[in-house]
Amino acid sequence: MKKTRANQRARYDGHARKLVRVMKLCMLFFLIGTSIGWGNPSCAQRIPLNLNLQDVTLERVFDAIRSQSEFEFFYNDDQVNTAIRTSIKVKNANLEDVLDKILPESYEYKVSDRYVLISRRKDERKFERMFPDQTHRLSGRVVDSKGEPIIGANIVEVGTTNGTVTDVNGHFTLNVGSNATIRVSYIGCIAQDLPIEGKSNVEITLQEDTQVLGEVVAIGYGTMKKSDLTGSV
Repeated sequence: MKKTRANQRARYDGHARKLVRVMKLCMLFFLIGTSIGWGNPSCAQRIPLNLNLQDVTLERVFDAIRSQSEFEFFYNDDQVNTAIRTSIKVKNANLEDVLDKILPESYEYKVSDRYVLISRRKDERKFERMFPDQTHRLSGRVVDSKGEPIIGANIVEVGTTNGTVTDVNGHFTLNVGSNATIRVSYIGCIAQDLPIEGKSNVEITLQEDTQVLGEVVAIGYGTMKKSDLTGSV
């Protein structure tokens, strides 16, 4: 009986020693991996970036950077507007130089390893809380060069998906920011951007785009480009 207990104790001690060795090895691998991970940031940030983008969104620039590196971007949609348009042309540039060129002054960034955190500067957020951008109701009418109402014209607040269309009398209403700019467009006409600047009522006259009108034909139930027609109508 004593011999059996001694054998069990010996096996237990052997398993315990093996477990301790395994734990030590796991800790060693963890420390090695951590040291390698902390060594990556400087290498990652030195990756040369070659960009030649004109009038594109910030998100498009982020995608281009992702395709040339392992950087990943993180931001709050409520703070960072990635629809802002920008242009950049660089060769063998580092990440910081690129971000300094494309980001508005109201934004800041932090780079940790291959992760890029973009946010609104704290002083800007404080200012916005003190003076929030109030929206107001904008009413208007869209007419052609002859003063006739345009039905179905598109009105969109620039930089957003906020929009509407004109009714049968050319009228529209839309809630917009006090400093917003609206874009008014209609097929066969030249699109027009109009800063609101606190206005509550506007009238927009769209001029005909003769080049586009030459490519558009009426087909009884709507309009189509000539290039889209395969036969006579």
